[in-house]
Amino acid sequence: MSVASSKRRLNVLVVLSVIIATVLMAPRGMFADSQISLEYQVTILRPENRLVHVNLRVSNVDSGTLTFGRGETGGFPPREVPAARNLAAKNQDGYPLNLKLSGSTGRFIETAVVVCNGSVVLLEYDTDLSPHTEVRWYLGSEFGVVEPEYLFLFPIDSRKDAYVSVSRISVEFSVPQGWDVVTHWAKIVTVNRYEAQTSDELLLGPLGFGRFDLRRRQISNVEVTLAFYGYSSLVQEAVSNDVFSIYSYFSQLMGDVSIGKKIPRNKYLLIYVPKIQGRGIVSNREGAYGCFSNIEYPYQTDPAEGYWISWQAHLIFHEWSPAAFFGSPMWFSEGFTTYYQYKSTRDLKLISQSQFESAVAGRFKWYVERVLGTLFDKSLAYADSHPWEAEEVFRINYYKSCIVAYMLDLRIAQVTGGRRNLDSVMKYLFDQYALTGKRLSSDVILPAVNAVAGYDFTPFFEKYVQGTEKLPLRSLNGKVEVLFSQMPSLKAITRLELQHPPSSAAGQRIVMNASLRTLLGDAVANQTITFFVRQGQEVKNIGTARTGAVGLASLIFIFNMSGSATLIARYDGGPNYLESQTSSEIVILRAATTTATTTSAVQAQASWLEAEWPFIMIVAALATTVIVLMARRSQRKRRKTA
Repeated sequence: MSVASSKRRLNVLVVLSVIIATVLMAPRGMFADSQISLEYQVTILRPENRLVHVNLRVSNVDSGTLTFGRGETGGFPPREVPAARNLAAKNQDGYPLNLKLSGSTGRFIETAVVVCNGSVVLLEYDTDLSPHTEVRWYLGSEFGVVEPEYLFLFPIDSRKDAYVSVSRISVEFSVPQGWDVVTHWAKIVTVNRYEAQTSDELLLGPLGFGRFDLRRRQISNVEVTLAFYGYSSLVQEAVSNDVFSIYSYFSQLMGDVSIGKKIPRNKYLLIYVPKIQGRGIVSNREGAYGCFSNIEYPYQTDPAEGYWISWQAHLIFHEWSPAAFFGSPMWFSEGFTTYYQYKSTRDLKLISQSQFESAVAGRFKWYVERVLGTLFDKSLAYADSHPWEAEEVFRINYYKSCIVAYMLDLRIAQVTGGRRNLDSVMKYLFDQYALTGKRLSSDVILPAVNAVAGYDFTPFFEKYVQGTEKLPLRSLNGKVEVLFSQMPSLKAITRLELQHPPSSAAGQRIVMNASLRTLLGDAVANQTITFFVRQGQEVKNIGTARTGAVGLASLIFIFNMSGSATLIARYDGGPNYLESQTSSEIVILRAATTTATTTSAVQAQASWLEAEWPFIMIVAALATTVIVLMARRSQRKRRKTA
């Protein structure tokens, strides 16, 4: 064996040793998060005691410690979680494990840290679902509702402040006889046993216990289920028809959530239960898979309360915004949703035009009385980044943003002659961001508006989204009038297209045509287009032309150069239009090149004659002989005739 070969083998052994050592010395769990499996057992023995007993078996643990989180922070006032009692942790052999309850992290309301001893961790605890002042969960002798994220402890990565990925999640229930479990999870053949694929699917939705009446409808690729407790068939029928129509409205407006990149889903669940001791009950969050609330029937129609049926539209629209988007500023996900809760129900004739106007007027009244000119007069951008500063700042994301969305909707319709509106923008955002998985940040909403409307809305956003300019609205007789004359002027975005021959000979005339149109395709007439030619580093102005009625400007030019060049058409903009520019390549041929080509052709022909000359002479001789023979034969015929 050579010395070089021995050295190579030694190097390979060293590298393998380093890799093995790295794996062995790495923090346990670094490579095995995805192997963790979770098995929950939920038991309700005496619902009147309001306690839900939870057993959790965590398998394939490969970590010295496990951290669990429950309930996400947020809301105003800040959210709470139902109390957890008798929390204990054991290993597979039943020996107690060290467990420490911790307070809130940046994302989770409650956390617990368990020191592991083996590959299996067993957790056990009771959750008290007694109603609080704001009823966000409930368990009684008749029924129970809760959001799973407030019931289940789930493994989290404390460094990333996020849920860990797991390989398997199952939930098995033991509930009083005659009770059902209502959830969006996939049911296994075993009675009351369910599976979820991800933490989102497990935690983001409603969970109900009791005897419920179910109504289902397939809308696009989503099975929409409504679960009712304690409501008559008449109420169930009326609410179902209206809620299904709202879901269909948004499905047609935005698109199919089952093919979104963030949380693709094909089930949506709404649970309706009675008020608790005269108090309304509603989910902390409107999760991607649904929520729970009460029914006000006949529908509550007080504009100050926002109308009950419109509130349902708000809950449902969260299925798309923000649940379908990565990111999404709060002023967009809440304020635009608030606007659409009124717009959608008006379009569906579930509220009248006057009720729609009263609702918008109510939001404008709040802005004038509670925000305008006060310490809380903040921009939407500020309210998005400081929502917990004060309740007024928090509500700016809902109410002020709602009327900004109203202004934006009408402004887009005005400048486009009714061809586009805010609906067009929402559909564009869903297609470009929800379906592709790209992040929807504040920075991309303005370009989306511009692309859809064909106008530059930068001044609008600078004043009413990024700034605190007084909103150009006026309340008159219970209506809100938009003062377009007080809004900043907008310029149409233009697009230039340049047409010309791909090549030309030096000294010949060519025609260059530049077409100037808006993004919506409208011709822009009576505007000056400047033409340039660039060759190497030199740029030369070759003339100008005015656009005609169809937006076309033409310039005739003779090139006295040769080689590749770039033609440039530039529009410097005007009072109503933004500037634009385009360019394309052209090849200019030398005149001498054409002559050389002709000479080469003649030379090629001469070479062919020289090569084929013997054959041509033979053919010519034969042809001459045939002609002579035919002539003599003709002479003989004439003599005989004579």
